[in-house]
Amino acid sequence: MRRFMLALATLALTAVAASAQPTLTSSPLIVSPGASATLTVTGTAGQSFAVIGSRTWSGFSYAGVDLAVGTDVTILGVGVLDGTGTGSITFTPPFPAQDRFYVQAVTSSNNFGTITATNRATLISNQEARLYMPIGGLVAANGTPVFLSPGLTVSKSGSVYTFNHPGMFEYGNPIPTVSVTGNATITSIVANFSQTVITLSNDGGIAITIQTVRR
Repeated sequence: MRRFMLALATLALTAVAASAQPTLTSSPLIVSPGASATLTVTGTAGQSFAVIGSRTWSGFSYAGVDLAVGTDVTILGVGVLDGTGTGSITFTPPFPAQDRFYVQAVTSSNNFGTITATNRATLISNQEARLYMPIGGLVAANGTPVFLSPGLTVSKSGSVYTFNHPGMFEYGNPIPTVSVTGNATITSIVANFSQTVITLSNDGGIAITIQTVRR
C-alpha cells in the first residue's frame, strides 16, 4: 500500500509539473516594420520570467538548458508572473532590416539559477508574409470561383483561365502548382508577377497555389 501511495504521489507531481510548463504567445505574429508585438508568458504565478530573442533559432544555452535562440541572444524584458500566472512585454522587432526574429521565454523560481523554457515563437515581417506566403484558390470548370485568396481574381476565355495577382509578388518568379478535375489536361502555364495564365485542353475545374521561392 505504501508503494502504491508513493506511485500516486509521483504521478500527481508529474501532472502538476506538466501543467505548469510555461508558454509564450505573440500578438500579432506577423508585424509591420516599426510596429510592436505583445509577448505574453503564461506559467506559475510568482515566478520570475525573462523574454529573449535573436536573429537565429539555435545555438544558445543557459543553466544547462538548450534554448531555441542563437548566440546573438538579447534580453527583451524581465518581470514576475502575476497572480494569474501571466506576464507580458511589448517589443518592436528589427524589421525591415531582417524578415523574421525568434523569441522565447524562460521562467524561474530561484532568480534564474535554474530555468524552464517556453516554446519558441517566430515573428515575421508583414513584408515577408506578403512577398512569400502562397495565394491560391479553387475555380469551377465554368470559370466561377469557389474560393480565392483576397486580391486574387480569375477570368475565363474558352479553355484559358487567367489568374490576376497584381502587386502581390515583388521578388522571385511566382511558381504555380496546379491540379485539374474532369477530363481536362494542362496544355500550358505562363506565370509572371501580375498574372498566371493556364490553358487546358477543355473546360475543367482548377485548384491552384502560387508562391515564390524564399530568398
